[in-house]
Amino acid sequence: MPLTADGAMRGVRSPLAALCVAGYFLLIPQFAPVLAETYVPAGLSTLHAEQRMHPSSAMHLWLAGRAERSMRRLRAACQLFSEAARGGVDFVQIVHVNYYELAFSCLFARQWAAAAAYFERLLDENTWSRALYAYMLAVCYERMGKSAEASEKMKEAPKHIDRTYGGRVLSVEQFVLRRSVGDVDSFDAIEVCYLWNGFPQTPLSELAVFLDLVEKSELKLRGLAQDEEIVQVDETQEQQKQEEKESNEETIDEDDDDSSASSSASSSSSSASASSAATGALKKKKSKKKKKKKTTTDDLLALYTTLPADAAPDTPPPSVSPSPLLASLGDFKKMSKTINIERFAVHLLVRAALLAQLGCHDDAIAIYRALAAMDKEGVVKQETYVFPYALFDFASLQFRRAKYTEARVLLEKCGKYSDFNFEFRLYLRVHLLKKAIEEKVDEEEKK
Repeated sequence: MPLTADGAMRGVRSPLAALCVAGYFLLIPQFAPVLAETYVPAGLSTLHAEQRMHPSSAMHLWLAGRAERSMRRLRAACQLFSEAARGGVDFVQIVHVNYYELAFSCLFARQWAAAAAYFERLLDENTWSRALYAYMLAVCYERMGKSAEASEKMKEAPKHIDRTYGGRVLSVEQFVLRRSVGDVDSFDAIEVCYLWNGFPQTPLSELAVFLDLVEKSELKLRGLAQDEEIVQVDETQEQQKQEEKESNEETIDEDDDDSSASSSASSSSSSASASSAATGALKKKKSKKKKKKKTTTDDLLALYTTLPADAAPDTPPPSVSPSPLLASLGDFKKMSKTINIERFAVHLLVRAALLAQLGCHDDAIAIYRALAAMDKEGVVKQETYVFPYALFDFASLQFRRAKYTEARVLLEKCGKYSDFNFEFRLYLRVHLLKKAIEEKVDEEEKK
């Protein structure tokens, strides 16, 4: 929907009006991805017209990055976010917004070290939600195999919750506060990708890897996999290790007189004094502490280059083998006595979302129905967000299958839930999907 009238006249307000219109069409699909097919092209038609007049505008570049990510083009999106951060260097908030986008884009691409670098910079410089940044660092560190650092950041996260907005703690901080009482798990990073609507913005090839990780984690949770390490060995892991090694080689410069100590020790007639000098030199050497080299802004904004090249638009989705895990769903009360049923429910939710994105609709529907049965059995007490989110995801799937009546019924059921993490985020998504259903039904009635 390109601008008319005001935009065509190029009045004094037209640049701002065009930016608002483009933002509306490009940001809404981030909350309701099923709308991306129609909304993103409409937003891009306005945005591209404006970019011809404002090619280096940080806000326009940021919106273009969001559009690219909506089309599962993570590397192209990161390049635009990086350019937007450079262009908005005089406005620190714009720089931080783009760090945030780069962090989550790298997270969706399983570039844990790069994502951690952006979250670390945000934790140091941005005050919006340091608790979230610390939590995100914890889950990234756990995926990188840095369990000690992950535990430390997890314990640190709730200490940053020191203010409210409108009398309420941010929903993300409510989630962090609840999660910080437990241990960090390698699955947590994948759950975050789901909660931030990352799967509809992630290349299908990456989603297949995510699905494999979730299934392995679920096998371990259910005791069906013994002594199996589920932390994924990413293709970039060796490169990340090398980068960390080079970064940690920078040490604090200290005056070290080891050689003179050895010389004086050898020339000394007293063996006790030689021993004392040698011991002192050894202790001094051991006391040296490595200091991590701070990443420069230019290096930080170039981290996205580790992402793989974006796939061609017509690349077919990877084939997904049927999972034997589907056949063993049921009798959740009995399962709750032997496994962590709370974590199991989250695993099912995330696995169903991945299957739906990969086109395995029947398998996804089977899990959504199993989650409905689990909800009726009342075995989940903590992760209560799972069930309304499962209803919304099921409704989104039915919408894509043009089953609008079924989708509407599922959305109505979402309204029966309350007091769960990310409640208002979900209700915004529900509202947008309801409007989309109304539009589709009206179109069909007019035919």
